[in-house]
Amino acid sequence: MESLYFSAIFYCVGGFALLVRFQLTSTPDRFWVWWWGAGLAISAFLKLAVTGSFDGVMIPTAGGLLLSLYARFRIPILSFFGIGWLACRFCLPISVLVLVNELVSQWGWSKYFLSELTLYLAQVVAFPLSVLYILCSTLSELPRFTIVYHKRDRALEVMRKEGNSVRPMVSIHVPCYAEPPDLVIGTLKAISRLDYENFEVLVIDNNTKDERLWRPVEAYCQLLGDRFRFFHIDPISGAKAGAINFALRNTNPDAEIIAVIDADYVAYPDFLSRFVPLFNDESTGFIQTSHDYRQWRENPFLSSVYFHYLIQQKTVHPALNEYGAGCLVGTMCLIRRSILDELGGWAEWSLTEDLELAVRIMALGYTGHVFAETWGRGLIPETMEGVKKQQFRWWAGATQEFMVHWRWYLGFDESTSLSVPQRSFRVLAFFKDFIRSIILPANMLLFLVCVYSILNDKKILLPAGVLLLMASLLLVLCIKIWIGVRKLNGQGVKDYFLTIMIKGALRWTAIVAFVVPVFKVSMPWVRTNKFKEAGNFSRAIKSTSVEVTIALVHCALALIILPYGDFVNFDLLAVSTIWMIAQGLLFMCAFVMAVTGEKALDVII
Repeated sequence: MESLYFSAIFYCVGGFALLVRFQLTSTPDRFWVWWWGAGLAISAFLKLAVTGSFDGVMIPTAGGLLLSLYARFRIPILSFFGIGWLACRFCLPISVLVLVNELVSQWGWSKYFLSELTLYLAQVVAFPLSVLYILCSTLSELPRFTIVYHKRDRALEVMRKEGNSVRPMVSIHVPCYAEPPDLVIGTLKAISRLDYENFEVLVIDNNTKDERLWRPVEAYCQLLGDRFRFFHIDPISGAKAGAINFALRNTNPDAEIIAVIDADYVAYPDFLSRFVPLFNDESTGFIQTSHDYRQWRENPFLSSVYFHYLIQQKTVHPALNEYGAGCLVGTMCLIRRSILDELGGWAEWSLTEDLELAVRIMALGYTGHVFAETWGRGLIPETMEGVKKQQFRWWAGATQEFMVHWRWYLGFDESTSLSVPQRSFRVLAFFKDFIRSIILPANMLLFLVCVYSILNDKKILLPAGVLLLMASLLLVLCIKIWIGVRKLNGQGVKDYFLTIMIKGALRWTAIVAFVVPVFKVSMPWVRTNKFKEAGNFSRAIKSTSVEVTIALVHCALALIILPYGDFVNFDLLAVSTIWMIAQGLLFMCAFVMAVTGEKALDVII
């Protein structure tokens, strides 16, 4: 228990360090060496003030320092701030491990229906997973603070030096299905203005039934000249992947690079000329620029989705690139044509054919480049219903891909060239999705424990160290979200809370997106609507009815437990009541955000 106090306090100090690092644009390494040393000492003395002793400081400190020393020599891109942050975070699982052993030793094995061997086996599994999680998340979360971008800087230097020295032919593929013609025409107009002379454009309209949607696009392609070729294919299977596979089969034989631009994306003129030089390196398999969006700033709902999407795109993905683990995200990307041909094109079974292709490219030993810079902007779905469909496709597609290629990641298939970081980050992503998906069963189990405690008149007091740990985790999580929003020029408290709410609103979508592909339930590819819509309150209710039901159930469970909780000493029942209410509020965010989205459409029917 003693070590838990220290680790929780040190973690809070680490959260404050994140805020300081965010405010300081440039600091010498020695500053952070002194900072973390002082933070360690301050945490130890605060622990002394709370408990009256230094007991429990040595073990987590030693564990954190050992992992940091290992990371310093094995992961050279880790900054000095990152080393200290890694040590700070690693103290937590060590303290939890010590606490579990203390409690079981004190209260006995049989009370928890556990054998000593069972507990040790659980620790053998859980501890390495916690090490993997902390190491990988430290390297990918808030990476501007924790790592040095050697790979990115080398790539930028290559682009600067080689510039316009080479101009291989690029074939740009623009898939579209039942899109507003003006939207697609705007995309093609931007492509026609690219500062690059050696390219062709293939527009593949797949399965659109209404001629009024695709005929204007066909006419505009004819107006742009022979460089733009339009295909209307109906029927064709495989959704977007099927369409761009068709384009691949009809690509000019001289094309060396394939570019994919979604029908709603407006590309910047320098998109091709800036990145094509990186393909001079024969090991380069693909290049991916960041998702970005337009027409969102004045809409509170779209603003929340923007920050939710872009924190990942602008921070995590470019960080993964430094370890060779960055992947394609489907638009504003470039792929070496010979590799696509070698792999047989895009996977038409996959909801995220982009991620799946990137994995197969890396499995061949090629590398990719993922950049945080914006080189084109698309549109965000205007309704909660649309965002849920889009987010489900992205999350479920990632799980679907893992279920197909899991042998590669776990080392059971030695035929691939995937590196340890590439495998580790995919395993971590799957593990995080799994943890997120079991929140409802875990909550029901917690409720049953509470019912057992009530029926048997057993009062379970939670150690103060556990409460402090929970508070520190919540505090640092809020700090990280705040920094992410501020880094994207978020405008104060409003954007911050909207971002938290949209994350809560998508929890049920995340659960379903994990469970459905794991159990191999059929998952049709659902397009994202790009047509302007009027507000519709009934749509908000219909699209979030499940989340509202879950929220009400959690609130009902909280009301059942509430009369029995000790809110002075904070026993298990009191903490569980607060937890259930918090869970209910998070799920209810789906309805609140759905209504916010509909109101932003001006007219609610």
